[in-house]
Amino acid sequence: MTDIAADLRRYLQEARDSLVSALDGLSEYDIRRPLTPSGTNLLGLVKHALGGEFGYLGDCVGRPAPVTLPWVEDGSVWDGADMWAKADESRAEILDLYRTAWKHSDESIERLGLDAPASVSWWAEEKRATTLGHLLARVLADTAQHAGHADIVREMIDCRGGEDHDEFGDADSWNRYVAGIQAAADTHKVTGPVLVIGLDPARIPGYDPEPVQQAIARGNVRFEELGIQADMCLVDPEDDPEAPIMEALGRKNYACVVVGGGIRKHEPLLLLFERVVNLVHQHQPSAAIAFNQRADDTPDAALRWL
Repeated sequence: MTDIAADLRRYLQEARDSLVSALDGLSEYDIRRPLTPSGTNLLGLVKHALGGEFGYLGDCVGRPAPVTLPWVEDGSVWDGADMWAKADESRAEILDLYRTAWKHSDESIERLGLDAPASVSWWAEEKRATTLGHLLARVLADTAQHAGHADIVREMIDCRGGEDHDEFGDADSWNRYVAGIQAAADTHKVTGPVLVIGLDPARIPGYDPEPVQQAIARGNVRFEELGIQADMCLVDPEDDPEAPIMEALGRKNYACVVVGGGIRKHEPLLLLFERVVNLVHQHQPSAAIAFNQRADDTPDAALRWL
């Protein structure tokens, strides 16, 4: 093995170890649950990485994987099945497969060398012919990238930082550091847009909607005076309210979502209120959540978080 090949393999192993270590000490739930809007999860990152190694550094260099991956065999890999673990796919099973992939890839590097011809059947025909060295660089870059993803996802779960986290300083040092970053970002903070989720007063039986409609109008005037774009999502609690709420949450990125008192304060709507809060977390994870007292103080509720 050449010095360059040895260096590439060493860096690849460091990225592999970093990726796997992100799962250490976590529950089965935490290694599987999606932590980003696109579904990124720790065990799925490992599952994706092992498939990449078996493919690029196995099949593509004439050394088929010694095992069959069900998600490759049935074609579901192209629908993202390699990015998450099914309930019956165990942590031990996926980690064992990854380590088997390591061994297989390392044997390919050792036996064939960087200049060995390779062919990637799923690439465009004019680009399929390549070398093992090119694919090794690709797998290294991919694995290092996903190891970085895993570091971030792990920090989102239990605040565990990277390897040099403690060398930087104690909790107070980190708090001061992050506060400085936030202060710099705040100088460029954009006010709004805001989404207001509430009950439609005109669709509540036996209720005079005019006072609330007037209060909403006053609130909208205040939003305009403040230069804040505010979108309204007013729902009928008896007519599938979740559908228009999900549609509104998917419309754009909001800085703040205000949940109205009609949903929040009316005890029979407790389950709807709970669902609304979780829908906001799911579809607008970076948005603040605020609660108003009255329909005309909605801008003040939003301003507390903008």
